[in-house]
Amino acid sequence: MKAVDQYYKLKKVEGYPVTVCAQVGIGEVKCPFSKREMTIEEACAADKTFYLASCSGKVGLKKNHANYYQVQGIMATLQTKWSDFIVLTNKDLHVERIYFDSDFWEKKNVARTKQFLF
Repeated sequence: MKAVDQYYKLKKVEGYPVTVCAQVGIGEVKCPFSKREMTIEEACAADKTFYLASCSGKVGLKKNHANYYQVQGIMATLQTKWSDFIVLTNKDLHVERIYFDSDFWEKKNVARTKQFLF
């Protein structure tokens, strides 16, 4: 199956709760237009500001990137335990399960969120 076909199947469920083994989680799909003709590894190597990083052949979402904060915030708001972070290009697909980190959320985001909302 081509990556584009996978994208359209994923796009139908983006952001909607998914039930797996009685646990509820969400999906966050990113399709970086500027990286559309690259593999995930190539995108990581070409752009140090990209939200994914590759270390020893293992790719993951950077914990200091705004997208990590976004995923944690959505999970906190929806009270879900995990999010599948999905990055799709025309040449590659990356799926990573991110679990809600209550310590991270309390330390990094509660004050910022209150400041933003109130």
